[in-house]
Amino acid sequence: MIIKVEFKTLFLAVAMISSTAVYGNDSNTSNEGYIDALHRSLSESVLEWSDATDRKLSGWIGAKGEKKPQSFKNGIERKREKADTYFQNKKFLEETENTYLRIRFDQIFQSREENKFNIKVDANLPLTRSQKRFNFFIEGLTKDNADKTFENVDNKQAAPSLGINYFAPKAYGIASKYSVGVHGINPYVRARYNKVFESGRWAIEPVQTFEYSAKYKFEERTDLYFDTSLSKSELFRFQLSRKTQTDVDGMDYAAALSYFSIASKATGWRISQIFWGNTEYRYKKSDGTMSDKYGGISNYRTEIGWRRNVFRKWFFYELTPSVNFKRDYDYKPNYAFRITADIYFGNYHW
Repeated sequence: MIIKVEFKTLFLAVAMISSTAVYGNDSNTSNEGYIDALHRSLSESVLEWSDATDRKLSGWIGAKGEKKPQSFKNGIERKREKADTYFQNKKFLEETENTYLRIRFDQIFQSREENKFNIKVDANLPLTRSQKRFNFFIEGLTKDNADKTFENVDNKQAAPSLGINYFAPKAYGIASKYSVGVHGINPYVRARYNKVFESGRWAIEPVQTFEYSAKYKFEERTDLYFDTSLSKSELFRFQLSRKTQTDVDGMDYAAALSYFSIASKATGWRISQIFWGNTEYRYKKSDGTMSDKYGGISNYRTEIGWRRNVFRKWFFYELTPSVNFKRDYDYKPNYAFRITADIYFGNYHW
């Protein structure tokens, strides 16, 4: 109950921020309004907490931070990073070493499925003194699972994840990240490897992820990205994915075609066509029985996302109309409209 009250308080506080921001002083002026002072105070608290944790760990292990080598990126690498960073996709969240705390308000309206609203918190706090490339993370903390933070849940998606990431130095051009954390109270270890290859105007990046926990057993996932630059502000991506899990029948697979356009720091839009399937897909029918196994495409979706930075550099919103066709509904259309609002504290992602 306490957690639920905290999330309601959080919602009211951020709603007040977003509504009063319209009337605050412009971010280009030298005067600091109430909204800016409040945000600055909260951001400083995030950074101070990160710094205090870092100092404590540094004292325990007696290590000193090391300056990271300067990274030189070519045009296609910068455009890939720009698209992933601006739209805050899963690829960015898995790779970033930036310091931030993000609060996301997420509302989705659907014609065939339940409308959903949630508040989600993600955080990434580097520990640069204790040893380079370490950071503390919080993934998927929502108003629905906050009270399960330290519970023994049967489904790992039902609880947020907390842990430590270690970004290892590259070896033979391969970047690797190792994570130790908990889903609820269930510990897990995870390893992620990726390398970028260039072929003409294309950047090709295979990504392999492994995760193991005593409760949820083994999971592995492969992603393959093909990116090319269409213009100074445009990127085209073709993505292939596959995943297997212990105690889950078959292999999940997916393919996506995406176009990203970011004309300025204030505005960007994307369009995606995505296909999903499983080699042994089954679903619960309306009469309560399970369907026969199916090995083809079980869902495909078309979506358009419009993302904009408004009020202040730490506030973004995104509007995403979409339509998807699931085998569960005999491929009849499910129209949806999603609204998200992101508020950042600490060092902003952009």
